[in-house]
Amino acid sequence: MRIAICDDVPVDRQIITEYLLRYSEENLIDIQIEEFAGGEKLLSAFSSSPFKIIFIDIYLDGISGVETAYKIREADKDCAIIFITSSVDYRADGFEVGAIHYLVKPVTYKAAAAAMERCRHHFASEEKYFNITSERQVIRIKLKNVLYAEVYGKKVFIHTVDGTYKTYKSMSEITYLLQEGPFLRCHRCYLVNMQHISRILNENFQLSNGEKVPIRKNGRQKTKDIFNDYLFRCIRGDLR
Repeated sequence: MRIAICDDVPVDRQIITEYLLRYSEENLIDIQIEEFAGGEKLLSAFSSSPFKIIFIDIYLDGISGVETAYKIREADKDCAIIFITSSVDYRADGFEVGAIHYLVKPVTYKAAAAAMERCRHHFASEEKYFNITSERQVIRIKLKNVLYAEVYGKKVFIHTVDGTYKTYKSMSEITYLLQEGPFLRCHRCYLVNMQHISRILNENFQLSNGEKVPIRKNGRQKTKDIFNDYLFRCIRGDLR
């Protein structure tokens, strides 16, 4: 497994490298680590040979970690991105590029190990699918690719990163099919994948593709709190 560590502070790169090597030995995982002092060098290396996991400091000199992550995500939608930061003001940008974890400096071994566990869970989730019948065809959809599900009349439209599918299953049936993913019933007619929410607006969740999903008026604050709790648990590494 190829892993990149991008941080302009040499001692911070060294610490994380040592933690990951320790984790690999304890868990019998074969890893190859490459270190980078800046986003430009990481992007150059990534273009010729992609990495499975990337640890990247948000506040790099030159091109920022967030800008670098955007460019990486344009080329690879599946690699695991872990942001390293000394600040807590980073959630929106991180979720827009699909960061799956965060490490707050000074990084401890326990935190680095939790990040690796999160990556292992992420890659295991890559293979989770569910089936629906749409236009008389059986469609197999990756759970992680679902943006949201929407009830319209007697039909449910499942919006994914690859397109939209219409099914005559009920929302209750769709909710059951999606139970293994981080989905939130944010409105009577909408079920949203919290992994694809980039920010909270007054009356809507904005998704990573720019679309907006409404939040119910009654219980709006509670719904927002559920999402904020999900973000907090992601940051702490409590989600598996």
